Amino acid sequence: MLSGAKPGPFPGFVKPQLATLKGHVPAGNGWLHEIKFDGYRIQGHLIEGRPALITRNGHDWTHRMPALAEALARVPARSSFPTARAEAITTPSRRRSAPAVSRIG
Repeated sequence: MLSGAKPGPFPGFVKPQLATLKGHVPAGNGWLHEIKFDGYRIQGHLIEGRPALITRNGHDWTHRMPALAEALARVPARSSFPTARAEAITTPSRRRSAPAVSRIG
């Protein structure tokens, strides 16, 4: 356990905050922007060494992303709650949802 950390129950699924579409870019220098790639937001649940990959809608996709699940299982912790974005990187001419969907079992 990390120094100063307090034990508590595993939080389970936490509904993620999603981006909100706006009609203009915010003004000022305090903003960072990222390129939108095709992919899925995934919550990693590592409970007692067992990995689970949960979509933003609460679906268990562990079986659809075995390499990612295996990597999560190697995290040197008994329980963990990382979040990530699984991306499908393709050529610029193929920007659509099909590449990510076709790469996931």
